[in-house]
Amino acid sequence: MIQHYNHDEYENILQISDTTESDYGSYMCRVANGMDKAEVIIKLTRTGPPQVPTNLRKLSATPKSLLLGWVPGFDGGFEQSFVIEYRNVNPFTESFGKEDVSTVEVKNTSRIEQIQDDGTAFWYLSFNLTGLSPLSSYYFRLRAKNKKGFSEFSPLVIATTNDVNEDPNMLAPALLSFDLMRKSIVVEVSSMQLFIYSGI
Repeated sequence: MIQHYNHDEYENILQISDTTESDYGSYMCRVANGMDKAEVIIKLTRTGPPQVPTNLRKLSATPKSLLLGWVPGFDGGFEQSFVIEYRNVNPFTESFGKEDVSTVEVKNTSRIEQIQDDGTAFWYLSFNLTGLSPLSSYYFRLRAKNKKGFSEFSPLVIATTNDVNEDPNMLAPALLSFDLMRKSIVVEVSSMQLFIYSGI
């Protein structure tokens, strides 16, 4: 049922209750005065799964974390949350690594503002993904979910963590070797360097 209330010259209300199939569609609100005119279209749809989030990107990075941002789509009429999938990138082939896809259920997000190159402000929902490796690249994608189901995934994006900060007091290695049994690199420092480092 559609009811229209005209309170005064400054306010009009269109109320739709007991919605039926024929009520779904686009509604235009048009206003005008002696100076100008404006209009906005509001689309009334049935409840359903949320829309795909857009503009997934890296906002900032540390050696072990990435701050990701995105713009949420329509929530489908229900509270929505988000799911991030990511996988490490092989640095030699720039393809997926052998590791399985990792999934993070995102429920607590922050709203963050970024200034674009043209000086305009843009708002993102953001989430800090931790537990990553330094100077490593990851493929990411994101989808939204609500009580009606999931959206499609956003397009894949790639993001890289920062390198670790080098300790200026770190000693140069005297010998590097690879331990085949342990599959690890062994670093040996000379005793002379130890004396110098210790101030002896």
